[in-house]
Amino acid sequence: MIVGGALGNLHDRIFFNAVPDFIDFHVGNFHWFIFNVSDIFITLGVIGMIVLELVENKTEKTK
Repeated sequence: MIVGGALGNLHDRIFFNAVPDFIDFHVGNFHWFIFNVSDIFITLGVIGMIVLELVENKTEKTK
């Protein structure tokens, strides 16, 4: 997921000379970060890696 998101951002950078961000959230006066689908995949990949590392460390300690 991380590599796919990075390749998506690279593709946009090469062909559009920019990485367009198009998802923008507002909740009241709070303005959330602006991001694109490639950023979502990178973030989910990193979260997945962290979760896997935590689970693997927990199972190693119980052995």
